[in-house]
Amino acid sequence: MVDAIFSAQQDILDAAQRGEAGTVLGPLAEKNGLTLDEATTCMDHQPALNASIKKSRDDASTNFKVNSTPSIFVDGVRVENPIYDNIVAAIEAK
Repeated sequence: MVDAIFSAQQDILDAAQRGEAGTVLGPLAEKNGLTLDEATTCMDHQPALNASIKKSRDDASTNFKVNSTPSIFVDGVRVENPIYDNIVAAIEAK
């Protein structure tokens, strides 16, 4: 199953951007011995966790204007172009 997920990673990401990751993950799960109902249960078995992740993402987007990963902050200031040298420079400046 893990190999199948990694092999289909780009398809999963593309579908997820449309809110449709389940359309790719469901058939992968079925090919690996799970029913579609079992796969759906696995993907959505912790609604409180899913809500917490969504809230965290929304808060980061709203409060810090995070719109991509990685997004690196040093003492509350976003490091633009977060390559090693820029991160080190931001840390050393603080």
